Amino acid sequence: MIFQFMRLHPKVTIKLLITDKHENIVEQHIDVAFRAGDSLADSNLIARSYEELHIGYYASPKYLEKYGTPEKPEDLNHHIMAGFRTPDGDVEHVIPIGSNDSFLQTPPRITVNNITIMHSIAHNGEAIAVLVDETVEQEVADGSLVRLFKNTPPHKAYIWVVYSSRHRLNAVTRTFLDFLFEKREEGVSLKD
Repeated sequence: MIFQFMRLHPKVTIKLLITDKHENIVEQHIDVAFRAGDSLADSNLIARSYEELHIGYYASPKYLEKYGTPEKPEDLNHHIMAGFRTPDGDVEHVIPIGSNDSFLQTPPRITVNNITIMHSIAHNGEAIAVLVDETVEQEVADGSLVRLFKNTPPHKAYIWVVYSSRHRLNAVTRTFLDFLFEKREEGVSLKD
């Protein structure tokens, strides 16, 4: 989608920074940030929900063959779980189960701070990981990952578009934000 915007506006230059840190976008001179989570902490920034994500529990057939398939979420207490370290240094000791008010307390055996590594750990059969359903569709289709608890509705998280107050934005940033939200109305995902 970013390249489509650049084709429409050939004089625009984009600097794309990827980080797990929650940078202070005003101090770092960042015009627009995308952040993931259930909600965002209070701040003086504007945060608009862009996309809903669905979170599921995934393991490789190799892992399931070696350790068995958990039948219900509580069975995860007897499995190797990969945990996520948040940008502020907290380790997630709870994992979402289905609806957004239900969680399971389970200590991870391995903790990482990068979703790509989390994905690799699950894919390589080392642990069960909590992953975004929309990012593993192909692997589920080809059988290299298995979604667990298919009868449990997915946990929901959101991608937020974060920026400083609209009246302080330059014209290019306002145009980019308008473009983003027009695309959202057309049903275009950020991964497109």
